[in-house]
Amino acid sequence: MIDRTVYVGSTIPITATFLEEGSPVTPSDPTIYPNYVVKDINQDIVAFGVGTLDLVSNIYNASFVVPKSAIVSTPDSKWTVEWEMLSESDATYKHMEYFDVALPNFTESNYKEQQKVTLFNLPVVLSIPLESDVSNISFNLYDINDVVIFSGVPYQEGVYEGVYIYSVLIPANITTAGHEYSGIWTFTTTVQNSLFVKLYSANLYMMSLTSDLRLLVDKILKPLDLYLGYRDSDLIYSLHHGLSYLNLLVQYTDWDFNFIKSNPTFVTPLLMSAGWWLLSSQFLAQVDESFDYSGQAVSLTVDRTGGISEQMERWKSYLDEQFTMQKKHYLRGMQNFWLGVSTPTVSRRYGVSGINQLALQRAPWLIR
Repeated sequence: MIDRTVYVGSTIPITATFLEEGSPVTPSDPTIYPNYVVKDINQDIVAFGVGTLDLVSNIYNASFVVPKSAIVSTPDSKWTVEWEMLSESDATYKHMEYFDVALPNFTESNYKEQQKVTLFNLPVVLSIPLESDVSNISFNLYDINDVVIFSGVPYQEGVYEGVYIYSVLIPANITTAGHEYSGIWTFTTTVQNSLFVKLYSANLYMMSLTSDLRLLVDKILKPLDLYLGYRDSDLIYSLHHGLSYLNLLVQYTDWDFNFIKSNPTFVTPLLMSAGWWLLSSQFLAQVDESFDYSGQAVSLTVDRTGGISEQMERWKSYLDEQFTMQKKHYLRGMQNFWLGVSTPTVSRRYGVSGINQLALQRAPWLIR
């Protein structure tokens, strides 16, 4: 995995996993495999090396530096990172990812609020562009209880087109998968300033869901197998809120991504719920862009909200009607394992159903 967009002069972490029938592939020679090659838009080699295995996660890690003189990407030309693994059984595995290299020409004003995603067991670099050189800059990462779990002193990566880039490295295993964190940058110009960043921590299963969600909603003007309309952090954001909506239906539950992983039947409803969140954002964007012009000889109407609205309504209808019944049946089945049952008798009011009075007091919705 690599960030979809990286910037010149930056150190970029890259990862890869090689599995065969669910088990890690053993390289024929760990000093040579798996190897990676980074190529620019002209297919010139910029970096190469061998990945290092994390024995806990079975993920191979590496990094490379994007030269400050690097050729930036164009809409039709991408950079690539190619991995190759030769196993002990002489089987060859190859993996390639596309990404963009850009100049960090964003401004401070449009970067004050952002969200990032990381794998919990990998380090992550957060960066911030500032319009001037600053002093007393620091960074703190807070958990959901506003407790500082990491503090760091950012370093200056360089100056690009008058923008000063500061970065901070958050080590691996600081965060916990499935949780979100708040980062606060503080620095001094003529006054004290603070900027906010949200960081989502994910695991490999959550990232696999983002791939499914991207294929479901990210279809506009994309070359084959290249879906970049949403950032990974956007998809994780929607998956979180989609799961929250599933928890609120019928009866409140506390399902998390581990539950979804153990019950893959619920993956499709989760993708629909998360897709509904994503399309809500796209719908509002299209509302802003729609217009209706009429002249003496010509009229022009641009309105793409109709199709988006219809798809949102189809997903919402499924979630509120069909999934509601499916969740109710699932919960009813699970209640049989812990509510307790009595021997059917005709003398008790509910005896013929096999459910005792205490059970119905605990879960009265079962008789609805």
